[in-house]
Amino acid sequence: DTSMNLTVIKSLLKPTEVLLDTAMSGHEMLEMVTKQIYDIIFIDYRMPEMDGIEALKNLKALNTNLSPSAPCIVLTANVISGAKQHFVSEGFDDYLSKPIDSEELEEMLYKYLPKDKLITESQNTSDDLVLTEKEMEILNSIGIDDKKDDNTNMEVISDFLKGLEVMNFEPSSPDSNTNTDSNEFSSNEDASAKYKEIINRLEGVDTKTGILHCMDEETYVEILKDYYDHITEKADKIESYMNEGDFKNYTVLVHALKSSSRTIGALELGDKAEYLEKCGDDQNISEINARTPELLELYRSYLKKLSPVAPEDASNDSREEIPLSNLHDAYMTIKELISVFDFDSAEAVMEMLEEYSIPESEKDKYDKVVSLMRNFDQAGLLEILN
Repeated sequence: DTSMNLTVIKSLLKPTEVLLDTAMSGHEMLEMVTKQIYDIIFIDYRMPEMDGIEALKNLKALNTNLSPSAPCIVLTANVISGAKQHFVSEGFDDYLSKPIDSEELEEMLYKYLPKDKLITESQNTSDDLVLTEKEMEILNSIGIDDKKDDNTNMEVISDFLKGLEVMNFEPSSPDSNTNTDSNEFSSNEDASAKYKEIINRLEGVDTKTGILHCMDEETYVEILKDYYDHITEKADKIESYMNEGDFKNYTVLVHALKSSSRTIGALELGDKAEYLEKCGDDQNISEINARTPELLELYRSYLKKLSPVAPEDASNDSREEIPLSNLHDAYMTIKELISVFDFDSAEAVMEMLEEYSIPESEKDKYDKVVSLMRNFDQAGLLEILN
């Protein structure tokens, strides 16, 4: 029901190497199932235009559906007694509550995916690419382990490092007191410290809850950025639907706000949204009109509370500007990596780019690439990186 919730799901599933397609509506899903065979389909219950039950009934009635026997799992933030039985009676195979628990999601995959497509970690082995000691020092310094990346991708990353002319980079020894140059790449510890520093400056969120929902600090910060980026747009839409008396779409958006707020740990905001969602379901117009301004005031206050995740002021950017040729090489590297769904290595390249400032003429494209990477949008990346 929101791009942020899709990002959370994709983040949770990224380690599994499952190939994912996502849809922002029931209508989009119904078009996709006529073009691709799927092993499992997750359907959010509360969606705009067509709710999950309607989407499932249309899916089962669709003669051109290429995956008529695929298990369909409903996702819902409405955890009430008898909910699973209700959704199963409507035709769903199973039920997952939101925010999604990663272990429950994994158990669901093991239960419903074809057994011949399940590979245990011990089975997932390959010959390691033999790299020079110098290359391995550099790759390890930016957090890439040759034992977990396939040979092709290690070659791609290594070639890109050479293209950026960083082969003269000397990783610091643990006891070195030498200051590193501003162009040297941060270690895993540096990246972790950066995310911790951002998280420690946040206000109005239970960060432990947020990190638990998002698996790790890095993913949590990325989810927060997505949440932050949509505050003004979503708040304005909620207000507009209330003023227009469009309480169906109002309720859909307030439901989404409940779910996304609880995911990041904005628990008070999630509770207020839950109450107004119930008011929308009950057509309690007087309460909606009375309580929505308070909800929106709290929601918009997160523009300040989450400001540590906002983009830095470009005027204070002291980083060296990356040459256009190297930026384009980076884009081609990312394209090659995400074409085989290796988002981990592609994200490592993006982290390298963060060490540089981006030429003014490329900032719009770069910002779009960052957003698409954040949402693991393979199709969008392949299109923009052509």
